[in-house]
Amino acid sequence: MRKITLMALAAALVVGANGCVLSPAAQAAPFTCNEYHDGDTFDGNGVAPPGRQCWIQNATITGNVTVQSGTAGGNLFFGYGTIDGNVNVQSRGIADIEGETLGGNVTNNGGALHIGDSGLIKGNVYSTNAVPTGKTSLSPATYPFGYQYSVLICNTGIDGDVVATGSASHVVVGDDHQCGPNRIGGNVNVSGNNGVDFVNGPQQYCSSDPDVATCGIGGNVAVNNNRGTTTDEPQSAQVIFNTIGGNLGCAGNVNGADTGDNTVAGNTTGQCIP
Repeated sequence: MRKITLMALAAALVVGANGCVLSPAAQAAPFTCNEYHDGDTFDGNGVAPPGRQCWIQNATITGNVTVQSGTAGGNLFFGYGTIDGNVNVQSRGIADIEGETLGGNVTNNGGALHIGDSGLIKGNVYSTNAVPTGKTSLSPATYPFGYQYSVLICNTGIDGDVVATGSASHVVVGDDHQCGPNRIGGNVNVSGNNGVDFVNGPQQYCSSDPDVATCGIGGNVAVNNNRGTTTDEPQSAQVIFNTIGGNLGCAGNVNGADTGDNTVAGNTTGQCIP
């Protein structure tokens, strides 16, 4: 399996004069990110302002981070560091979060969200009304299969729940080709989206990273009322190779669900019955 990494995709971007110097919280609350920054600790909260490309890696932020809204929302890349609080993505904002340790929740309301590369999120991931990345993203505008995507969660350990609803374009939560399966400790609801891939196995494709290694879902999974098609099948949802600790239910997916090879401890209902 070849796994996509957001850092590799983003590496081609040359960050210009907008760049990202983070002012310490003692000087401004919250501090503003507007340039490339590598390897420091910042106390307090921070913002990625509209129309700016904010690139932070190998850093620690002790508070929350907000990717602000706008006609062209803020662009945040945060890689291989620690955020003690939450990440909030506002309308038209874009967040690429890779290889991180995040102590709180990730919330996306009308932006685009990409999470990957053996990170750990100790809280929940919530996304509503996500939009396609567009060409302003730090990652390319399309998923490797050629689809635009609004939510991409790959090769990550998430201790809590994952909810992705109402997305305008594709939602990928795990994949056995290039994205990589996830470990999700709580419940999952991927409903009302324009195409869903939900593939968090098989085990041999799981990362060796201890935060991700036992991939699968600890709670219940709901895959309902999705439309469009998956990345490589005509159905509106692909639900395969998952190990699920609770129930699996699929209903109302416009073009049906491609399902099979799931190991479900509870009940399997609706369109996900093989």
